[in-house]
Amino acid sequence: MRKFTIISVIISIIAISSSFAQQLSRQSISCMGSTEMSSEMTLRQTVGQSGNTNIFSNESQVLRQGFQQALNMLRITSPLIPSLDISVYPNPFTDHLYFVLNGDQDKYEFNIIDITGKLVAKDFIYGNLKTYVECKNWQPGSYFVIVLSGSEIIAKEKIIKIK
Repeated sequence: MRKFTIISVIISIIAISSSFAQQLSRQSISCMGSTEMSSEMTLRQTVGQSGNTNIFSNESQVLRQGFQQALNMLRITSPLIPSLDISVYPNPFTDHLYFVLNGDQDKYEFNIIDITGKLVAKDFIYGNLKTYVECKNWQPGSYFVIVLSGSEIIAKEKIIKIK
């Protein structure tokens, strides 16, 4: 009986350990990144990748090829106005936000408030135009975007500032 118990325990240990033996997990971890824009180009970069294939440099700049993360974008829609489609990116953000009203709608006002209800930004979004919001001096945390049509609130979404 004792021999049977020992064999059962050994078989159980082998079965449990072998069930985890062939698991693969593919991951890509990006430590940080930034986006620089001018009227002529946009340069997106991420730092902390596992490898680079080429390095291009001059006296003041270095460009390394590597993995580029997708742009994290928030879509704001409203059941009150089915045609409303606003893109907010990046989310989470560090020092700036972009608002784009997709389509040819007139314009909508947006307010951004912090967690205490304090208004930190207020502007308008116009059809098919990009609206830039400077956020460098904001504290890290949660903020809320409130979209208005006249004085009526038509949509609310949460955005997050990091760093």
